[in-house]
Amino acid sequence: MVRRLGWEIQHIPDPLQAIDAFRRHWEGEDLGTRVGFRNSEDVVRGFQDLLDAVASQGQEVATLYQETSAMQMELEQSNDELRGALERLEELGTFAQTAAEARSTKEATGALVRSLMAFSGARAGAVTLGKCAGSSMIAYDGDPFLRKGCVEAMERWGCAPSRGPGVRAGDGVLWQIFPISYLGETLGALCLAETGPGEGVAKRVEGIMKIFIPHMGGIVRSHVLVDEVRHSYHYLALRLQGVSANHHEETGDHLRRIRDYALFLGRRMGLDEESLEDLGTYSMLHDIGKLKVPREILTKPGPLTPQEFEEVMRHTSYGVDLLGNSEWLGMARDICLYHHEKWDGSGYPEGRVGESIPLVARIVGLADVYDALRSPRCYKPAYDHDRVRKIILDGDGRLAPGHFDPALLSIFADEHRTFEEIFAVHFVDDSAFLRA
Repeated sequence: MVRRLGWEIQHIPDPLQAIDAFRRHWEGEDLGTRVGFRNSEDVVRGFQDLLDAVASQGQEVATLYQETSAMQMELEQSNDELRGALERLEELGTFAQTAAEARSTKEATGALVRSLMAFSGARAGAVTLGKCAGSSMIAYDGDPFLRKGCVEAMERWGCAPSRGPGVRAGDGVLWQIFPISYLGETLGALCLAETGPGEGVAKRVEGIMKIFIPHMGGIVRSHVLVDEVRHSYHYLALRLQGVSANHHEETGDHLRRIRDYALFLGRRMGLDEESLEDLGTYSMLHDIGKLKVPREILTKPGPLTPQEFEEVMRHTSYGVDLLGNSEWLGMARDICLYHHEKWDGSGYPEGRVGESIPLVARIVGLADVYDALRSPRCYKPAYDHDRVRKIILDGDGRLAPGHFDPALLSIFADEHRTFEEIFAVHFVDDSAFLRA
């Protein structure tokens, strides 16, 4: 009976079922009373066969458990890798959306660098633009100590995008370089830094680059074109401010001071780089509307009549008329129209209050007041910095602190010496300054 039980267990294919069969026989039958043995050797042999069968099935169970555990670990690893891949694909999808919505080439290429660094695990990344890839680095992110190596790598890669990726810089870091092109035109290059043998980043990125390069090239190209249009408007604005200065005899130094005051305040208020670039240019057009104000009024040495003063006040709306309705000049129109508005609502032309006045106009308004008080006019002498600071912060009967954005006034109070420094850099003693 024992030997037959051993034989049965050996021939049950499922080890778990075999062990269960052994348990049922052992618990359900009295093997000692049901089975007779001829001698002790039969008993030993029978139990030996049974033990061998159970040991064999136990070994199979252990092997099955190990295989199952290994499969579970592989499945968990595959799931982790899949989750990581999905997260990286989501990151690239976010890049595509962010880059498409970016307001400038710098912002779009910065998004590209950050996304591909996150995807590939690179230590640093950069984008250069120009027919020679090393000509102009427009975006960089990552380890600041690798920036010089990136420049060296791009210079060595040079103007031959067909050479392919992989340039070893002087710092021992391998820069994987990928050309960015659109419709057969090389726009620049992307470079990613890695340490070690130097194949990990390339393997992770090459396939993605083949898919995304046409899209990246299109996005970069569109932003380059947008920047070219913006710069064309900036060029037009600079020509207009030259005409304006000649008409009412404002010097270029006065306009440069307005620009630098405005840029200082704009940075302190957290404006982005593109907005600062626009502000620096369009702040110098704040008085462009004076082109339509008769010169005899602007040059009148004595007090103005009410009618003449009303005509001078119209220079704000005249400026908007001259600039037209192009979307590209929206900031310029806001500055022209609202730079004489006051925080408390006592300004012109609309009597706007508080934050209903565009921030750029509030910035230029404070800059213009400071410079007008510091400069000689046909109706007043120039005041020194300390007197102007006191007038702006404490008032003098005509001006009051409530005229200005409190946040801007706080910056001026804390850092007024910066205004004094800007004035000193660009000051020319010229008594031809006229009415503000």
